[in-house]
Amino acid sequence: MNNYPDTVMTPPTPEAAKIAEIQFAYECAEEINDSCRNLFEAIRNSLDQLKEKRTAANESLCDVLAKKGSLRKKDYERMMDEIHAILDEKEQDARDELSSFLRDQREFALMLKDLIINAIDFSSPDLARRSRQLREELAAIASGQEERKAAVVKRLTDFQSAHSKIVAHLESLLHKREGIGAKDIKDVKHLVDREWGIKSN
Repeated sequence: MNNYPDTVMTPPTPEAAKIAEIQFAYECAEEINDSCRNLFEAIRNSLDQLKEKRTAANESLCDVLAKKGSLRKKDYERMMDEIHAILDEKEQDARDELSSFLRDQREFALMLKDLIINAIDFSSPDLARRSRQLREELAAIASGQEERKAAVVKRLTDFQSAHSKIVAHLESLLHKREGIGAKDIKDVKHLVDREWGIKSN
């Protein structure tokens, strides 16, 4: 015989249900923040590694030029400075776009948190009306953020891919048996221009 009283499950009130909806949306936004941070941190680490490889390749090329180059070191440095300036500018643009996206994501999550707090003060009719409006607003914001996320990821991965090609090209010059000349560095510059649609001089 069961001596325990039957547990009566009280259905949540409409107000509690609406607040739970917003709470769930906030938790989802926080999860999106975490996943974005993890993804972009991995990309940033990759970009840092590529920059280190580019610096190492540049230093090695300077050593090669000193031994068997047909290009003056001063001319080489001038040409490479132009290439590095373009790469650094494109990388900074990508990082700025990433920072802007993450900042907006944080603001989105904070906005949801405020909605949870404010929703407690709504009357039942107001809460129902506001909830419908909020769902539409949040859906639009979330959709826009997903589009931005895709654009930011593409920009970062495109830069990553282009940078990898340029580093590989620089490293290939280290294995040339003949001396490195001005044409070799101009070819690197042309590769940079092609990757970003820059009109070559």
